Amino acid sequence: MKDFIIIDIQGFQFKNNEYIPKELAFYDSEHRIGHYIFESPYHESVLSSKNRRTANWLIKYHHGIDWNDEFVQGSKFGKIISFLTNTVKFVYVKGSMKADILKGTTNATVIDMSDEGGKLMKTFPMCGYHKRGSNCYMCSLSNVFQLHRIAFARLEKDKAMFYETEVCRDYI
Repeated sequence: MKDFIIIDIQGFQFKNNEYIPKELAFYDSEHRIGHYIFESPYHESVLSSKNRRTANWLIKYHHGIDWNDEFVQGSKFGKIISFLTNTVKFVYVKGSMKADILKGTTNATVIDMSDEGGKLMKTFPMCGYHKRGSNCYMCSLSNVFQLHRIAFARLEKDKAMFYETEVCRDYI
């Protein structure tokens, strides 16, 4: 069993609590990395005018993933999450909504890192998909590397605190 996996998801969140995942990236304790762009479940012409404005804002200013962009069928999102998390102890994610999505699809312990290390930064993205433009976006692949750095710093801090405790000194 693997120790952990770090997952980031980008997508479209609408006021009616509908969430449509468009991008997923992961980094696991065996240093495996993956990245997916999902198709939308329906054509953008079905969106209400308000949801279309929200989607356009997210595309232009947040994650840069067009509604119609796709590489993997959207229906495979849950199966991919299940496959990635079925042999890990801990799933690290940043954001309560993302944590809730993952808690509904895995038996692993989901840890929301929202209180760890501040905000994720929009960066010049690392994935080939986002590199086609010149803007900085929230890129799931960049985010999992940022989260790995934050989680590693936390683990080192926790380990140092463990070695400083009285209980630990009794075993050393």
